[in-house]
Amino acid sequence: MLAAAALVFWGGERLSRHQVEEREPADRVRLLDFSATLGHELDRLDALYESHLAELVGLALARAKDQLPSRCEALVGIRTLTVFAAGGKQTAEYSGMRPAPGLGRRVPGLEWEEGGRASQALNVISLPKAAENQAMRPGSGWVSGADGMHRLYWIRAATGTTVAIVIDDAELQACLATHLRGWVAGPFAPLTETGQLAAIYGPRRSHLFPAPADTGPAALVIPHRTALGEWQVEAWDRLTV
Repeated sequence: MLAAAALVFWGGERLSRHQVEEREPADRVRLLDFSATLGHELDRLDALYESHLAELVGLALARAKDQLPSRCEALVGIRTLTVFAAGGKQTAEYSGMRPAPGLGRRVPGLEWEEGGRASQALNVISLPKAAENQAMRPGSGWVSGADGMHRLYWIRAATGTTVAIVIDDAELQACLATHLRGWVAGPFAPLTETGQLAAIYGPRRSHLFPAPADTGPAALVIPHRTALGEWQVEAWDRLTV
């Protein structure tokens, strides 16, 4: 009897708490507005970085050997730039780009895919056959390194020449995060002022803003993907007792 009474008491107490607990939904309108603003900024940064990469490719195709090293060093994350003639034969390489202070990760080498399969070696990034095949039209693309720290950007010109650029992705993401943390204060202000429980995450779940503590699964997740990575806005409903 005592045990049954205790269970009834516990159940009644819990029911009572649930009856007075209220859920205040996250402000979807403000969150969607902010996410759209963030998306525009991410797209702008993506286009800006690719325009700088295109400039390096143009210099490489023009064989501007006197300008390439300094231009590569001036752009965040660049580690090597390699030129391949039509058919895949390497004709030039610019390496030893200055790493950011405190980094010094080993830069992966390049090789062509064999049998349509990319190498899984940590010290190699495989160039896809699409970058080599002379029968294909000009194109470009991104390849992630198996080490999780580097990425490859390649572009194939109409002449059949391919330029491949190895990028230190961790350095690039750190630079993007620094910029976004400074940029975000203004656009995020309407969410802060209305007490929204929201957070922004970058690639590899890096925090641009820390998630609210003890919130559990997000009630709303809004992702945005660019060539430079995927970001997402997460928000939680507010519970009051």
